[in-house]
Amino acid sequence: RLMIYYHQVSGLASEVHKLAFALSLALMTNRTLVIAESAGWVYADEQVCNKTTVRCHMEELNSHCTEQDAQGENDEILLGKCCFMNDTLLTDTKRVIRVNQTTIEQHKLSLYYRTVPAAVASRGLFWWRAQLAAFLFKPRTHMLAPPTPRAHVSVHIRHDNIAEADPVPTSAYINQALVAIQMEVNFRNALDNFRAGDS
Repeated sequence: RLMIYYHQVSGLASEVHKLAFALSLALMTNRTLVIAESAGWVYADEQVCNKTTVRCHMEELNSHCTEQDAQGENDEILLGKCCFMNDTLLTDTKRVIRVNQTTIEQHKLSLYYRTVPAAVASRGLFWWRAQLAAFLFKPRTHMLAPPTPRAHVSVHIRHDNIAEADPVPTSAYINQALVAIQMEVNFRNALDNFRAGDS
């Protein structure tokens, strides 16, 4: 039983978010999540691995099943006839179902918290989704940075989609990055002093 997921272009964080929910739904319905490589993946770097699909960078995706295993079954994407508060993805009995980001959006309000397995429900939705994201986005060897003793601060600066949040000037992001760097420096200095006193 397969759930074929068709990527649509969106921000990387949004893509992680929806892929994790798709995986949770697949597990909930006893299906294997397969990313449709025919849809491509905008974040894949063809110069790195000669392909533009999720398998370019991520180890676990499509490692056991592929889009071809669906054998052309049920080629209609579950879209349009779904609505916000229903269980269509749970009740569909076909061996293969096909979904995309819009399908996931249409089901998340009614199914979000129900996708957390009962065995780990006490840990909450945030913990469960962190496990899903960590599993899905396990980078291949060529994506791993060399070992380094220094910390890195990464900043995601949004310049679009102001409907989701008020615009924030770049200087505010930089200021927060400097605060994070100073906190790291203070921590390392305190740790070095503690070790020196212990010896």
